[in-house]
Amino acid sequence: MRQGELKMRFDRFRIIGCFMAFLLVSACGGSSMPKDSCDPETGSCEQVCGGLPLPEMSTACDADQVCERPADSCRIADLQGVCVAKPELCPEIYQPVCACNGQTYGNDCLRLQAGAALDFPGACDQPCPVVDCLPGSRPVDANGNGCATTCEEAYDVPCSVEEDCWWQDNLYCKRPEGTCGSVDGICTTKAEGCTSDYTPVCGCDEATYSNSCDAAIAGVSVAASGPC
Repeated sequence: MRQGELKMRFDRFRIIGCFMAFLLVSACGGSSMPKDSCDPETGSCEQVCGGLPLPEMSTACDADQVCERPADSCRIADLQGVCVAKPELCPEIYQPVCACNGQTYGNDCLRLQAGAALDFPGACDQPCPVVDCLPGSRPVDANGNGCATTCEEAYDVPCSVEEDCWWQDNLYCKRPEGTCGSVDGICTTKAEGCTSDYTPVCGCDEATYSNSCDAAIAGVSVAASGPC
């Protein structure tokens, strides 16, 4: 057998070996393993790191490497990544990124150089973007980074203080009659129009309202029927 043909067969076996390792990791939940994880010339596979279900299949990165995982994954403990070499030199440009350690780095290269995992592009202390939600829904922090990113239905959301109903100005924490602050309530939309009938109630703010609807306009729960 000629030497060139022997080398081709040997390279093929090394690639197959890496591909089988990829299948084994994927079967155990390692979906983030790169598809092209083998070098056809050397037969080496990228080193997987992070929280695999089987720890013995995942190794820690070397001292001159960092475990690189997808952005916004700091709080996903079982997500794996790939060991990436820390750069020796970085460009002098300012494109800040926030790392999982809560620190802001001048650019992504400096973040890698420090061995920190990426949380999201931009400075860590930048203000959260405003998320406008339709009535009946509220902003939700889907990424766990302290900023709302999407909306979800918000019916029968429990509350203990008025601030729990912060996502819309026309909400208040409505408690069962006679309980005021002793039990939790439900975030409820304030009334917009009421009848003129006079059936007075005493509000939890110790003010008398013409009826319970008028109290709801003011965003006040009812303490008792009748004037205060």
